[in-house]
Amino acid sequence: MRHPTSLLHLALAATFALPLASLPCAVVAGESREVTLRMKGGGFQVTGEIRSFDGTKYVVESPQLGKMTLQAARFECVGAACNAPVTAAAWTYEPLSPDRHEAFAIRGSELIGRQLMPALLRGYAASSGLTVVQVIGTDPRTISFRLVDARGKELAAIAIAQDDTTAGLGALGSDGAAIAMADRPANKDEAEALAAAGPKIKSAQSEHFIGVDGLAVIVSPDNPVSSLSIDVIARIFSGQITDWYELGLPPGKIRMLARDGATEAADRFHAVVLKPRNAKLVDGIERVQSEAELSDTVTRDRNAIGLVSLAFQRSAKLVPLESQCGLLQKPTPFAVKMGEYPLGHRLYLYSVAPPKEAAARGLLRYAVSPEAQAIIADHQIAGSGVDQIALSEQSERMAHALNAQGEAFDLPSMRAMLADFKGARRLSITFRFMPGTLDLDRASQAEITRLAGLLQMPDYAGKKILLAGFTDANGEKFQANFTHSYKRSNQVRTALLAASAQKIDHRVLNVKGYGPLAPVACNDSEGSRLNRRVEVWVKD
Repeated sequence: MRHPTSLLHLALAATFALPLASLPCAVVAGESREVTLRMKGGGFQVTGEIRSFDGTKYVVESPQLGKMTLQAARFECVGAACNAPVTAAAWTYEPLSPDRHEAFAIRGSELIGRQLMPALLRGYAASSGLTVVQVIGTDPRTISFRLVDARGKELAAIAIAQDDTTAGLGALGSDGAAIAMADRPANKDEAEALAAAGPKIKSAQSEHFIGVDGLAVIVSPDNPVSSLSIDVIARIFSGQITDWYELGLPPGKIRMLARDGATEAADRFHAVVLKPRNAKLVDGIERVQSEAELSDTVTRDRNAIGLVSLAFQRSAKLVPLESQCGLLQKPTPFAVKMGEYPLGHRLYLYSVAPPKEAAARGLLRYAVSPEAQAIIADHQIAGSGVDQIALSEQSERMAHALNAQGEAFDLPSMRAMLADFKGARRLSITFRFMPGTLDLDRASQAEITRLAGLLQMPDYAGKKILLAGFTDANGEKFQANFTHSYKRSNQVRTALLAASAQKIDHRVLNVKGYGPLAPVACNDSEGSRLNRRVEVWVKD
């Protein structure tokens, strides 16, 4: 299944990088590169540092909106740097030379290294006018490549070693290990160990967030199971349930499979599934060397069950998680990005400050660019762009809401909410708040700036934005929750207008409060905090 293309990628188009020969002259060092691009006819402008201009497209980097590509025919460029734009090499492409041949390794998470990192390497090479040649080696867990220029000259040799996050971070700073692939953040001990080799690992030059992945329960397509609760999953993997007939399914001894060795997936499964239930993995679980092998083995056996990253679903069947209140949580990239799927985790690339190799520096910059988001999405990983889904793609959630009881349901209010959402699409930006307050949490404050910039883009002209506020169903009565959810939505509206310096037309921002309707988590669980939120919906 192809992940939906991000709205940001559609709005800004693919950020590009071209060989130096095809670009105009660069700005002289020390000169200001700040320009303002004003849309002809008015309505929108952006100020930032110009990165490149090929005669038809400007690439600028704005503090509020990041890097973006804008069509020159639609914009007027104001500023001294407009007449002498820098080359794209300033941020993505650095010239490589056979006389300065580079060789380095990229090591770490198998999830990133098996398919995604080779794809990002090919994308970086294509954007730089280079060719990637794969080298056949003897180690199946190491994939080697050569970067070759248009004349067939080798510029760099790169080895991608599939291991785990711990090994990747441990290799940073040693000869040849330029980039670490991580399916979790660096922990305190790892950051301290790396501090001696360069700037702190948390610095913007060292940590590069590339996307979010989810840990999924998989079975064979021939297995009729439709959903499993986390309690049942814990009982299966701790050996308390051993046959499918115990779950009302056709009989068969359950065959459990897991990845060999310590992984982020294993750590997260233990922390979220086993530890809260005082359970431990049963002895005798069948171990395999890779997640790809695990997925293929489960696919072939109706009685098998396993745990893999979403990127390694392959032909296996994903099993939705059934919460204690009956709400189904599907392991989709959108749900993982929104934090509404409990087994999600973030993916990173790490380096010790900027690597000394130009190709490694360029690859890191490319991996976090808008152009790379399409590649990341193709690998079932939720990238950092803004995605959207229709109301029809949340049918289970709405069905659950329609069956709610007591203070969590009101039929006229539910009808009104569904009417408001009809024809609209939900954006993958949700605002959450500090406990017991109307103050946005830290992550949501950053999202305010991002959404304020996005809503000023031409693609949002003529569209209406619905800020839909929600609460949990604990404590207050239904009407009080409605009032509280409205206040949350209005708080987001005020923050958006302030962040845009009132450049967003206040009339396109519609504020609604729906109280405890349409929860994304059970209200009688720790996850109830996820229900205290403001969603963003867009409609023509």
